[in-house]
Amino acid sequence: MFCPARAKCVSALFGCDSFRRLRVCLGGDRVTHRARAAPRPPSRPSLRSRQPWGNEIEKPNKFPDRWWNVVSVAVTLDMEQSKHIGRTGPLLTRTGLVAAFLVTAGVVAVERSAHADGIVRCWGYNAQGQCNPPADLGTCSAVAAGSYHTIALRSDSGVRCWGWNNYGQCNPPADLGICSAVAAGSYHTIALRIDGGVRCWGNNGGGQCNPPADLGPCSSIAGGGIHTIALRIDGGVRCWGYNYYDQCNPPADLGACSSIAGGYYHTIALRIDGGIRCWGAGLTNTGSFPNYGQCNPPADLGPCSSVAGGLCHTIAIEEACPRCPSSLTGNCIVNGADLGILLNAWGSCPAGTTGCTGDINADGVVNGADLGILLGAWGTCPN
Repeated sequence: MFCPARAKCVSALFGCDSFRRLRVCLGGDRVTHRARAAPRPPSRPSLRSRQPWGNEIEKPNKFPDRWWNVVSVAVTLDMEQSKHIGRTGPLLTRTGLVAAFLVTAGVVAVERSAHADGIVRCWGYNAQGQCNPPADLGTCSAVAAGSYHTIALRSDSGVRCWGWNNYGQCNPPADLGICSAVAAGSYHTIALRIDGGVRCWGNNGGGQCNPPADLGPCSSIAGGGIHTIALRIDGGVRCWGYNYYDQCNPPADLGACSSIAGGYYHTIALRIDGGIRCWGAGLTNTGSFPNYGQCNPPADLGPCSSVAGGLCHTIAIEEACPRCPSSLTGNCIVNGADLGILLNAWGSCPAGTTGCTGDINADGVVNGADLGILLGAWGTCPN
């Protein structure tokens, strides 16, 4: 399996109750329920010979040999096809950050990754050409995956899409401009401009492509099945789109957050204190969609550094050294490696955010104050 032991990070999973720990990469419960009144697209691409892909994805030799060189990874998330075979598993980048979590059924089990050299690789179900990057794509820095389409952020900050395009999800607006991040819903595409603006295109049956007029500049974006999530530069979370399960209603007491993720009908936020909050299906207005505990973080879950969402489950990486913010490598030792990371990140955090790499005191700038904190913590972190 593709679940290597990593000493510096401990994982915690909740929802789809077959999961217990990171190295147990087994299939979750099959999902056979459908949400009531969901604005499903009127047509879908033809799916043939569904069974074989579920078996193939379990074989490690089906993954590219250079898997652990990736810097970005994305996995398709689709509710409709997950009821077939139903294999699930966590995926990590080389840095240990969770990049995506649901591997649906093999039917649309398309893991897509950008290697350290910037070359995009795709593999898996390919009936709509979602695994065929354009020959002139060039090098890329990030990727995202919809149900049947793929998005890449080029090194020059341009956005390219390919795959199924019935709703225009592969047609970036002509006036999109330079972007810093991309994300995907099931049939829509999301891009974050360098000025913090959010643009969406593709299927808009639930209003998922209509950012609020008062959204303001953002630092991060994420896509659910039929909804969109954005993290404002002030740490606030905004959601829009299909809202039957209250997945677009952040808790009033949520507080400032540092990261966001979307499940198909639920939303996940990582607070700046490392706490995780979830809302949507499995917590409120459950209706006909099953509750697998996807919105109930474990009681013993400590401060976390990364989150991701699947169809009906959630994953988080616990911080290795929650009481040692100067350990930038996460190995509970403060040494030259951490100093190098801090010096490389010297200056202001991107887009006016706080808590970026090297910003130990979370004031939005990596400077002498952070250097002083790091040097004062030099050596082994406290237990």
